[in-house]
Amino acid sequence: MAVLRERDRSRFIVYVQSENFFRECVSKCLSYSYRDAKIAAFPTVRDCCKSGIEPLAVTFILYGIDHRHGGHDELGDELAQLSRVFPAAPVILLSDRDAADHVLDAVKRGARGVISTNETLDVAVGATQVVTAGGSFVPEHCLSGLRPARDGGEDRRRRHDDFTPRQMAVLKRLRQGKANRIIAHELEMSESRVKAHVRNLMQKLNATNRTQVAFLTKAYFNDRHPKQSTDGGAGR
Repeated sequence: MAVLRERDRSRFIVYVQSENFFRECVSKCLSYSYRDAKIAAFPTVRDCCKSGIEPLAVTFILYGIDHRHGGHDELGDELAQLSRVFPAAPVILLSDRDAADHVLDAVKRGARGVISTNETLDVAVGATQVVTAGGSFVPEHCLSGLRPARDGGEDRRRRHDDFTPRQMAVLKRLRQGKANRIIAHELEMSESRVKAHVRNLMQKLNATNRTQVAFLTKAYFNDRHPKQSTDGGAGR
């Protein structure tokens, strides 16, 4: 599990969840995964925004919602409120609603990530790491709806400009056919974070599997014939 660096010791992770049981359980998981961060948990968005926490001290906000939550407009208002109070903190939804229309609407309204409650803890932690590094995260089955299909080298070069150095390091090794566990070892990161990076690469390229990622990025590397990955899919 990842931990925050020493210089981030005074920073906060904010968790909003209306139900006491889940708020306590997820807060404990966050404390374990981010051992040097302070976890501030609140039952409502309003309580969170009135808490007085220094906005720039918040690393990210995890907002837990379920099928009983209000409609898209209510969620949009809450995301806008969080953005006004904590402008530098990305908001990630933890939701039991992972239908593509719900996820894509949340992203359009300002969420930087949507984690399904069907995911494992390792994947969820990896997703938060990707988001705090400047990326975004959504369930794999929603990737195709995030952007229209594009063709042409210019579009691919434009997407390539959005890659972070860490994503490029993962991409280089993915194109060499290396498995996630090997990439994780070479880059000294958790395997869950590698999986999250791969999903983010697929999202940016509008790809549905690792082989497509390798094909769509062949213009960025000297090798003209990338090896086919031995562990297909973003979550393998």
